[in-house]
Amino acid sequence: MSNEDKYAHDRDQEKIAKIRRDRQLAAIEKDEKEGIAALLDSDEALAEEALALGFDQKTVGILHLIPLLEVAWQDGIVDSAEKEAVLNAANSRGVEVGSEAHEFLTLLLSNEPSKTFFRRTRGVIAHLLQDKDLEKEEILKQIESVANASGGLFGLVGKISAGERELIADLKTIFKL
Repeated sequence: MSNEDKYAHDRDQEKIAKIRRDRQLAAIEKDEKEGIAALLDSDEALAEEALALGFDQKTVGILHLIPLLEVAWQDGIVDSAEKEAVLNAANSRGVEVGSEAHEFLTLLLSNEPSKTFFRRTRGVIAHLLQDKDLEKEEILKQIESVANASGGLFGLVGKISAGERELIADLKTIFKL
């Protein structure tokens, strides 16, 4: 085989390998979207948005906890009391310590997500919570628990900051509470 033939053969093999990889990735993404849609009891468009936000089938269970994280991050830092309140809420929702969902939640507690992440996640959650008033009320109680976890004057007076109050009001409007 000449050098030109070998070069052409190698390029063809690379193209075939790339097509195979692209198809495998597309199949994995399709499986993830379908799995997320099933877990959320939603359509694939909503599942695709959740996937784009970094959630997968193993981590989508913490999606409803994101508003709690947003309140915890409101002042730019998550203190130990807020972290404990978020993790308690996660535990009450069945998020097991050591699971990928718990690890993802811990990551989000340690590294502040962007405002865009929070905004887009609110949209997904609002869609999921349509006609689920009991679940909305439970999430609101958990949000208020995080907001009350720390803050105020020496942790004694007015524990919920003005920024947290404003965010909670916004979340109530978005989630139609």
